[in-house]
This record gives sequence, structure tokens and C-alpha cells, in this order.
Amino acid sequence: MFRLIRKRLAIRSYVWKLSQELLDRFGKKSYYSLDEVTQACCRGGLPTDFVAYAHAIFCSRSDFDAYYGPLRAACTYDRLRMVVSRRFFGGVHDFNPDEIVSYVRARIKKDVGGFRQSGDADNFTPMM
Repeated sequence: MFRLIRKRLAIRSYVWKLSQELLDRFGKKSYYSLDEVTQACCRGGLPTDFVAYAHAIFCSRSDFDAYYGPLRAACTYDRLRMVVSRRFFGGVHDFNPDEIVSYVRARIKKDVGGFRQSGDADNFTPMM
């Protein structure tokens, strides 16, 4: 149960914090490299226990498969993105990093002036 909670918190931090770390460090991109994502996680103090989710969110399928395929990891690009899409994007799994970064940046700017009305940062639908 604690692992599930840690995983959910990690994924949420990848969407909300890592997206902005990547933007600040590497600029706005369609996809980031695995090294960029891992580096931003480490330098941003974000959890790395579930970094495969961050890779699935912010990296291309080909980069993900090239790295995880030879490892024979149980995780797949589609499976990890499905988990993320159910939690954050209403089941839409063709999201891309550019949309996530833009949406989160817009939400941050909107919320700077006061308290968030909904209070539910886990459920948002990016403009796609």
C-alpha cells in the first residue's frame, strides 16, 4: 500500500514539477531524452524510484523501447502511459510533453494570484 502511495505521489510530481524542471533546464520540446529526464529528476530532487513513468511521459516511444527493451523490463511504454493517462488525462494517452509543460505553466501562472479553486491538482485535462 505504501508503494502505491509513493508511486502516485511520484507520478504527480513528474507531471507537475518535472515538467517545469525540463522546461527550465532544456526548453520546450516535443520529447526529451532519457538522460535529460533522469538528470532533471535528480537535480530537481524528485523521486527516481518510478523514473520509468517519467520516461514514458516525457520521452519518445523509440527512446523508451531502445532503453527498456533489452532490459526485459515488465513495464511497457503503453502500460505506463495508460496508468498516467487514467490518473491525469481522463484516459487520453496520446499526450505529449509539450502539452503537459504548457498546461502546467498556464495553471501555475493562473494560481499565483490566489488559492486554487478546485483544490484538485491530480485531475486536469491538457489542451490537445
